[in-house]
Amino acid sequence: MKSKTLWVIIIILVVLVIAAYLVFSMTGNAIWGWNYCDSSEPCAAGEGDCDIGADCSTNHCAQNVGVKYGKGPAIDVCEVAP
Repeated sequence: MKSKTLWVIIIILVVLVIAAYLVFSMTGNAIWGWNYCDSSEPCAAGEGDCDIGADCSTNHCAQNVGVKYGKGPAIDVCEVAP
């Protein structure tokens, strides 16, 4: 019984650590976070997540191309304009 309780606690802790990582990495100013690129500190080509061209030093924010960069499909990335 003690071993089962220990495993439940371990699983809960792992889930909490993963959830905290995901929340931090997709919010705030963590690279690839939703607020990482902005017009006051634009990202270089290949960085994200941007929202508009002004968020990028290249002035081009490619929408929903995260998969090309090994990220989720909803990530927008600064690229050189085509």
